[in-house]
Formats: sequence, C-alpha cells, structure tokens
Amino acid sequence: MDEIRQEVLNHSTLDRWAFLETQWDSFFPNVDAVLIRDGLDEEDIIKLKTTAAQFWMFRFECINSIILISKNQLVIFSSREKLDLFSHLVETAKLKGKQC
Repeated sequence: MDEIRQEVLNHSTLDRWAFLETQWDSFFPNVDAVLIRDGLDEEDIIKLKTTAAQFWMFRFECINSIILISKNQLVIFSSREKLDLFSHLVETAKLKGKQC
C-alpha cells in the first residue's frame, strides 16, 4: 500500500482534475457530474473504461469503489484503507478552494 500511496502523492491528480474543469464543457456538455464505478461482474468493455479512467486520474485502480467527479467536487466511496491514500488530496484541494 505504501507504493500506491507514493504514486498518488507524486502524481498530479489535482492538475488532471483542473484540466477536466477547463475542458468540462467540451468533454461533457450538459453534464453535471461523471460517475465511475468499479465492482464485480461487469462487462469487459465497461471494466476497461473504468480502469482507464481511474488510471488516468489517480495512477492506480480503485477496486470496488465509486468515484463522482464534477467541476467543483470529487467524491470517492471506498474502503477506509483506500480513502486514507487520498488524505493529501483533501488537504491540497481545500487550499485550492475545491471540495474532496
């Protein structure tokens, strides 16, 4: 878990989120939020898209998690252990006026 924590700390998740914010209307016109879910018994193509989105945003796969991304808010529903990996994001996002 420490290797994943270091990857999250060294990766610019907030920069990718900021990029989405600037391009939101181009990528997601008329959409308030995007939900990325990962669980069991998914079709392969959906699983590939979910994994790709998670790797792009966080650089690791959040198995059995639900991630809600909007322009102003990032919400992650997962196990306590996985949520602890994102504690630095919450602190940094607060400093930048965003909600995690």
